[in-house]
Amino acid sequence: MKEKIEEELNNVSHTIKTLIHLLTQIKMINQIGDKVQDMKQILDSIKLEGYYEKFKCSNGIENVTLEYCILLSNSFIDEYQEFTPVKFYFLKERVSNIKIILSPIFKKVNSTYDIKKYRNILLAHNFRIKGKSFFDKEVEKFKFNIPNNHKDIQVLIDLFTIVTSTICQEFIEITYGLDMQEKMIDKIEFINNPITSDDVISIKEEVIKLRLATK
Repeated sequence: MKEKIEEELNNVSHTIKTLIHLLTQIKMINQIGDKVQDMKQILDSIKLEGYYEKFKCSNGIENVTLEYCILLSNSFIDEYQEFTPVKFYFLKERVSNIKIILSPIFKKVNSTYDIKKYRNILLAHNFRIKGKSFFDKEVEKFKFNIPNNHKDIQVLIDLFTIVTSTICQEFIEITYGLDMQEKMIDKIEFINNPITSDDVISIKEEVIKLRLATK
């Protein structure tokens, strides 16, 4: 029984760590996007090329950070939804109480925003909806209600902060034992073996040969 309790407590600690890391990332990216306005004049002096020459650099950075915040917010919501009483036995009542206490937050977020729908159709997948292309003429126009600016994201941050703090307070015995200095980067190794410009040249030549061979 002791091992099972430890396992459940360990699972709760994983949930807490994941939610805290996601919330921290949302906060950082949102701050970056918000600070863009302070450097708008400098950023807009950077001219993009070709098709994008009339596009303002500040708008690009602001849009990218906003969409990344939406993507991370969806991950936060998904992680919380995985935190369900049915996955616990000894801690079932405590987890169930948390879900009841925090239900107004997710009821409001999910009824207001189309975060998952927007993420699935435009951010994470290849512009396909149930097998149909986003560009198919039979696909009707989509309407999304999403956070439109970094102030909207800040409101989500405020709500998500209530979520993490509530779980941490309920499981204070876990929270005190968390290693807050633990970094995700310590568990990741990036291998520097990129595709080079020389590779592009040789691949182009191979593609041309294959194209001529198929004629």
